[in-house]
Formats: sequence, structure tokens, C-alpha cells
Amino acid sequence: YIIKIITKCLPKAMIAGLTTVAEISNGDKQKDSTVLSISFFEESEVIVEEYDCDDTNCQAAGAKLNDRIQQLENLAGIQLFAIPSKLDVNTFMSEVNADIEHVPIFGAGAGIKNYAQEGMYIFGKQVYDRGLVAIFYVGKNLHIQTEYCLGWMPIGKEMEITKTRGNLCIEEIDHKPAISIYQKYLHVDPNEMFVSNTCEFPLVMKRKNVLIARTPLEGRQTGEIIFTSDVRTGEKIRFSYGNTKALLEEAKKSSRKMKDFQTQAMFLFACINREKFLKNDEKQEIEYFKNVCGSVAGCFAYSEILANQDCGGVLNSALVAVGMREGELDENIEELQEEVLEARSPEENSIPLQERLVTFLEAITTELNESNKSLKKLATTDELTGLLNRHRTEQILNYEVNKDYSAGRLSVVMFDIDNFKGINDTYGHEAGDMVLSKLAGCVKQKMREQYLLGRWGGEEFMCILPDTTHEDAIQIAQLICDTVRKNDFDRVGNVTISVGITTAVENDNLQSIYERVDQLLYHAKETGKNRVCAELDEK
Repeated sequence: YIIKIITKCLPKAMIAGLTTVAEISNGDKQKDSTVLSISFFEESEVIVEEYDCDDTNCQAAGAKLNDRIQQLENLAGIQLFAIPSKLDVNTFMSEVNADIEHVPIFGAGAGIKNYAQEGMYIFGKQVYDRGLVAIFYVGKNLHIQTEYCLGWMPIGKEMEITKTRGNLCIEEIDHKPAISIYQKYLHVDPNEMFVSNTCEFPLVMKRKNVLIARTPLEGRQTGEIIFTSDVRTGEKIRFSYGNTKALLEEAKKSSRKMKDFQTQAMFLFACINREKFLKNDEKQEIEYFKNVCGSVAGCFAYSEILANQDCGGVLNSALVAVGMREGELDENIEELQEEVLEARSPEENSIPLQERLVTFLEAITTELNESNKSLKKLATTDELTGLLNRHRTEQILNYEVNKDYSAGRLSVVMFDIDNFKGINDTYGHEAGDMVLSKLAGCVKQKMREQYLLGRWGGEEFMCILPDTTHEDAIQIAQLICDTVRKNDFDRVGNVTISVGITTAVENDNLQSIYERVDQLLYHAKETGKNRVCAELDEK
């Protein structure tokens, strides 16, 4: 009905919208209302495209979106409204060509107060319960800046999603029923209070090296957890915890960036989970942006959308701020002044118990992460040379052997230092350690990024060369041999190495490759040292 009225009064208007849990109008949160936000541009153009996914799938709709993008000049940004619980929105966005990564895609997923009820819709000129609406902002002088605020911090050990069903359901985590992590760590069972009892501890993962969250929507007695945004088998996840101060500080920093951007209009897309966590402080978060720009519109829903060079896809528990400006920066506007903090009374300096507990957890988590990194490094790294140790080298070689390389595309080089015992006997073990360390460094400098160099043991080293033919491996081995021979090892002088090379063949395994390259290395030493041996019949 509303769409018909707008179309009748403003036949040229571009219309787009969605159902939400709550709305933001002029920087204030509204509930139980319908909010109409109108954007006017002096020069820029707005184009709305609608995709009915009852008639097509997300991949095909994404291809249509990409075709439309290619037709547009001076595209500044794309606003997207969708229903992520019914569609794989990330598949839709993945069809967009990488050459427009500088163009941000932002928006929200539809929501409703009671998720169990029907009634989530998006709309353009038509209303959809399974579709997408894209708004293209086009203008030579139109500038768009996006800000992503999360604020939740990872805590506890890293876990792996080992089984999913569809793109919204996790069945197993670390090969156990997904629900068991909430039962074990939070004593939360799958019942009518599951969402309320878990919303303060979203799961977090990294995509594009950016931390994003996934907030459970439902926990089932069968052990599954349901989400409103996509989850993927093999992804690493952790619990996270909220810190009110951290969430607000992140929003405050983003609002300052919007001030520096000199935004003329702003959209905010926030997860309803932030409201649940921040409670009365949610008003303060919106207030930061309202103080920058009074023309703030947006919504609270189940999912936020932001895809740019730093962040990608459908989000949860986040706040996405989008600023728009026509024209260049006004150099005459004064820079944002830092706030002057007044001295607080002793009572105000009292820190709430919750904040102290969060700070304590944060400090412990940081220490544990640092300890785990150190332990992991010790478990995989040779202490003297800094190379991979034998155990880790074997693991990687076994992995590479089992990859689906075409015939003759995985090579292995093994070498050891000639007369190393004589070096230790003549100059001492300290000099021998120096030779091992320096040799490892000079050889590693000659390795391509995809090659892996490890210390096999004693004076023996192994280099794994993925996607490398036997002929190329011989050249690399000769380069290693020449590099070592030309290097000066301080008072020890020059040293040489003997090298064996082999290339994987059909039905090879870790043991067969090792035995073959070890035999070739032995043959190189027995037939004169300081040489490369690729075939046993060489003289």
C-alpha cells in the first residue's frame, strides 16, 4: 500500500526497503513504526535493480548484478537488501568482478521481532520474501566511506567447523555435536532461552584477515546450531566476549573518521544483538554518529552487509556505518577537536565489576594466545636454524604427496654438508652450529615463496618443491649447491654440499619418496661429493 502511494506521488522515485527489528531515523531508534527515509542528490543518480530469487538462483542473480555493474560509469557504491536466512548472499556477491573492489557493497538483511514468525520482506517496486534489491549510487563527484565496528574479542581455544548442512547450519564442531560447545563452556542447553543465553558470546572467525562474528539463532536438541548468516566447513572459530567500553570506543573512532570525511548523509546498519548486549548504552553508540551528521537513517536487523577491500560479506553482531558526500573535501572546515575529559570524582572512578572481569579475561586471553603461539612455533621449528623441524617437514611432505598434482609436478631436494664431522672436530661444535645456521639462511634466501625448506636432522636438509618438474628441480638444486659453495663461513672458510633430487610418480607415498631421495643423496656423496645427483646411473 505504501509503495503504491509513493509511486503515485513520486513516479520517478527509486524505492528500496526491508522489514526490520527496529529503525533509526534522524539518529534516534524507533520501534513499532514505519520509517520513510528520502535521499536527495544534486548531481548523482540512483538506480534500483530487483532480483526475484523464486525465479533464479543467487549465482545467476549475481551474474546479472555483475553485468549491470559493467554498464555503469562512475559507480560509487552498491546498497544491498536481502534475506540471508533464505538466500546465500555471499554467493550472490562473489559474482562481482574483483576489478571493482574499490566499490563498497553495504546494506542489511531483513529482520522481524519474532524470528519464528513469518513476515521478513525486502522490496523495490515489488515485495519479495525471497529476493535481493540492489541500489546503485552513480556519480562522478559522489564519495562513499564505510566503517565496520565489531568490538567483540576472541576468547578460548580455536575450534574447527567439521560438518555443516546447507549454509546456515553447523552440525559438528571438532567432530562433536555443535551444541556441545555451549553446554561445555557456558552450561547452556538448547531450549527457549538459548538465544538469550548465548547472544553475549558470538562465535568469531577471520575472513579477508578481518574478524567477523556469527550469532546463533537457534539451538536444537539434535545438536545443530542455526545461524542467519553463512557458515563453512573447515573454518576456524572461537568464542568471543563483549566489552561495553570496547564496543563504544570502536564506534566513537568510526564516528570521528566520518567527521573527517565530512559526510553529508549517513546510513547505520546494526545487529539487534548489539542492542541486547549494550542495553541502555546502545543509544550512546548511535549518538556518536548523530553528533557527526544529523541525517542518520538505518535499522537494526539480524545481519549487516559490508564488502570492500578489507571486509567481505554478511556480518553479525556488528555495526556498519556508511557516509556519503557529493563534492570534494572543504579544506576550510576545522578538524575534529579531541574531547577534553574532566576529572572524575572518586565515586565515578569506581570500575564496575563486569568491566573488571572483562579486563581480566582479556589479559588472560592475550597471555594464552602468546603462549600458544610460542608453543606452536617450538613444536614446528628447528631452534638452531629457524627452519621447519623434521616432524613438520614430514607432515608437509605427506600432505603434498597426497595432493592432486599432475604427473611429474612435485619434486624433493635433499642435501647435507660435506665433511661436517671434520668441521666440528677442527673448529668446535660452536663453529658447526654457525655453519648450519648461516647455510640455512643463505639457502632460504634463494627459495621461492611456495617452496618449503626444513632441517631433516644433523647436517641434513630437505626442500619440498610443489608444482615443480624434475628439470626445474635440477636447476634449483644446482643453484643451492653453487650458493653454498660461494658463501664464506667465517673462519671455517668455504663448505660444500651433496644433493639428491627426486620427483613424485604415480602411487608414491612419503616413505617411497624419502627412500629414493635419500639413496640419491648417498650416491652423490659416494661419487665425489659437492655435486647434484638426480639419477642413480650417473657417473
